[in-house]
Amino acid sequence: MKNKSNIDSLQKLQALEADADFIALQSEVGGLNFFEISGMTTLETKHSKTLAWLFDVSNNYGIREIFAKRFLSQVLGLDLSSSFDYSSLKVETEWVFHNGKYIDLLLYSEKEQTVILIENKVLDKERIVITEKEQRSQLDNYVDGLAVDKKFKAYLHKKYIFLSPDGEPSSNSKWLAADYSMVIKAVNEAEKSSVIEAELKIILKHYIKTIRRFAMDEEVKKKCLEIYKAHKEAIDMIGSLKLNTVEQISACVFRLLKDKANAGAGIYDVRLNGKICRFKTERMKLLLSDKNPITYEIAPSGEKYSRYAWLENPDASDVLLKSVVAVFDSLSRTKKETPIKNQRFVLGGETFVDKTFVSQASELGVDEKILSNHIESFLTRITEIEETIEKTI
Repeated sequence: MKNKSNIDSLQKLQALEADADFIALQSEVGGLNFFEISGMTTLETKHSKTLAWLFDVSNNYGIREIFAKRFLSQVLGLDLSSSFDYSSLKVETEWVFHNGKYIDLLLYSEKEQTVILIENKVLDKERIVITEKEQRSQLDNYVDGLAVDKKFKAYLHKKYIFLSPDGEPSSNSKWLAADYSMVIKAVNEAEKSSVIEAELKIILKHYIKTIRRFAMDEEVKKKCLEIYKAHKEAIDMIGSLKLNTVEQISACVFRLLKDKANAGAGIYDVRLNGKICRFKTERMKLLLSDKNPITYEIAPSGEKYSRYAWLENPDASDVLLKSVVAVFDSLSRTKKETPIKNQRFVLGGETFVDKTFVSQASELGVDEKILSNHIESFLTRITEIEETIEKTI
């Protein structure tokens, strides 16, 4: 019976592998890819640099204003005049405002008296700080920064675009939501242009493939659903292996952390809760006593693993703990000045291992050496944080 079941499973997988739509989809999102080889699939700064190059009408090797016109007309529509001179656009990346905040992309045209801010998100979310007095977004800071910027404050037209994989709306109504399917459409239009050379077309096709790794457009979503309906059992089997890969990574991290604890690395109370690895440090135990609620965590986050600090059953009346939490607040990308309670702090939004590692682990097995190096890096980061805490309090 078991042998018959194995044969049925194999036949289902072979049917999926031979499906013409599946083969076509692999061609669209898989295969050799310059951008993935460079490790930029989900790196926001790399995507911002690539977008800046596409927008740079004076230095994008023949794309000229094709990309800029297609993308901006999708997002801004009638907000830009039909006679808008896209060839006059200039591009800046990580433009720093007077208030010390910097924006991912800044486009401007002195001729058109127009400045456009683009905040680019690939994996991260909009950062919001909540205090007792107000809720303030990073986007509010950019609007304020532009209002007093010496170069642009007098410009007549100021536009704001919040770009994310799925077009997530922002907390500030001035910012128009845009998604990466709009980028794909604009790149597609440039790639199909007769004025683009063959080598450049290859680069543009590769960039579209890269985007589709983290942001599917409607065409790809439709194909995926059709393939899933036709081969549900085979795909579910593959999905279960992915789950097992995550479990294997978590188990390996747990074992390596236990080895560190036994070797006197200054950590204790190492636990594996489901797929989440947790531990505490001797330094915080000395500072906050045996009731130390500061727990560090390595946990799955989407298709990657992230590292966190976690307040576990804290004493809200502990004055010393409040000072410690203030330091974590200052280091966290998800800052929340709220009453002390069970809460997680993303330590600078730091990735423990990215989805490329998880994907390779599913195909080749878990690389313990790489995991061990990442654990060392995390422990070093923790030491830096805890030294800051000791100096601060």
